[in-house]
Amino acid sequence: MPEGHTLFRLAREQSTLFAGRPVHVTSPQGRFEAGAALLDGRVLDEVFSYGKHLFARFGGDHLHVHLGLYGTYVTGPGTPPPAKGALRMRWEADGPDGAGVWTDLRGPTACEVLPAPEVATILDRLGPDPLRPRADGGRAFRRISGSRTAIGALLMDQAVLAGVGNVYRAELLFRHRVSPFRPGRAVDEALWAQMWADLVTLLRSGVRMGRIARPARRTAPAGAAPYGARTPTTSTAAPACRAGSAAPRCGPRSWSAATSTGARPARPCESSRRPVRTGTVADVGTGGRAGGLRAAAVVTLTAAATVLAGQAAAGAAPTEFDVPLSPVGVDISHPQCDAELPDARAFAVVGVNGGRATEANPCLDEQLEWAWESNGSVPEQPVVQLYLNTANPGQVSDLVTTWPSEGETPYGECDGDNTAACSWRYGWERTRDSVTEFFLPAARDAGVDSLASSYRWWLDVETMNTWQSGSDEAQERNRATLEGMAAYLDFRGADVGLYSTGQQWEEIVGTVPGGSPLAGLPSWLAGSVTVAGAVAACELSPLVPRGRVSLTQYVPDDLDRNHSCG
Repeated sequence: MPEGHTLFRLAREQSTLFAGRPVHVTSPQGRFEAGAALLDGRVLDEVFSYGKHLFARFGGDHLHVHLGLYGTYVTGPGTPPPAKGALRMRWEADGPDGAGVWTDLRGPTACEVLPAPEVATILDRLGPDPLRPRADGGRAFRRISGSRTAIGALLMDQAVLAGVGNVYRAELLFRHRVSPFRPGRAVDEALWAQMWADLVTLLRSGVRMGRIARPARRTAPAGAAPYGARTPTTSTAAPACRAGSAAPRCGPRSWSAATSTGARPARPCESSRRPVRTGTVADVGTGGRAGGLRAAAVVTLTAAATVLAGQAAAGAAPTEFDVPLSPVGVDISHPQCDAELPDARAFAVVGVNGGRATEANPCLDEQLEWAWESNGSVPEQPVVQLYLNTANPGQVSDLVTTWPSEGETPYGECDGDNTAACSWRYGWERTRDSVTEFFLPAARDAGVDSLASSYRWWLDVETMNTWQSGSDEAQERNRATLEGMAAYLDFRGADVGLYSTGQQWEEIVGTVPGGSPLAGLPSWLAGSVTVAGAVAACELSPLVPRGRVSLTQYVPDDLDRNHSCG
């Protein structure tokens, strides 16, 4: 079943694509025909999630969807495909670009139109959602601390915590070395405070990365000694233990769906069993490596999270959890299409273009697939980031076919001349094409998250590309191009940063005014050769006012590596 981060991302995606516009709502299957007729043609105000529930507000009416085990959304641009099978509900709208967008809902547990009071009733019976602003973890603790029920079951009780499912339960218990059999009243307030803070971090990481993140925890937290006797590890992926089995891995505390840990299976096995490798588990509601918008049961069936209910015996052989993860990032693009890429990297930055803003990286799909296998061990850096080539050929616009001839901009109307307005428009259009024509098809072919807002996008500003020069006005036009690029990415809900060296930035852009939309964006500084140089570069001035240096690049050999400045 999709967990809370998946619903949160679905709400964000649907708001971006449909909110503020009339939506054509139909029910090809017929089971939602009355509800579709009530909503059809109305303007969607917002979409929000709470736990595993999704709500779309159309004036005073709310569409309530619960995906359950088998519900899926599939979303795409343009004209939707012919309706087939049990298609419960379809939305169609113009979309943010006016080119059309649609989404199909199949197999939900609930799909109903509710008035506001009934929505309030649903929300009142749910526990706090760790993804909601100012969520009160103390409310969950009051339920937990007064209960004899096992903590493994309480974490899955949506009246205690909203949005936590089988995988997050397993991961949370493992990270804090808490036995799933520990009664709720045996969880003290200090331990719960640590678990709640960690749960917020895990779910937010899932939202940011588009999948369930499972960073390794090296040592057991203080105060989290297991309850009761020496215990085994627990895994959602372990083979089943028959009740009463005398098999070595099946101790007297084996448990599954029907026991005190709740309605989802998780079975104990000896701590000497091979540990599951840390990394990520494919997400299923908004796109992902294992088929994305497919049967939601994939999360449960493929979940590899483990719960360590006790410490391994002293002197045990090192496990994979003892192996340090690389904290280094790697950036690649079209020059690495045939190169052997490293297995060890914390995060990856992939070039969308093929060296020019008008060209695509020919192996972008393969490199995106590789990038999503990064270990994610640097929390402040998105596990996959992207960069765009930039340029402004306005001084030679008669030699290019992509210079704009019209369009409204913050600098006024573009009329086809070499102006700041047309420079801004050029940046907007190049970025639009890079996102919609290069990135989206490649991400879908790779089976990874295709939502532009899931990534941080860097604008690569280098003198090797075509730029205007010779005057302050030329630099202003170059700045307008970058502002247009940043504006399109902001329009798509994406984070934006700036890549360059101080010298190249000064030559191309010059000093950026404090009122420019570029002010405040993070900087990724190039120019270092060693990791020591990259660390020192974190203390350099950012490229723009109110910015900060987030990444520094160093090139010790033929592959670019990157250090996170925190």
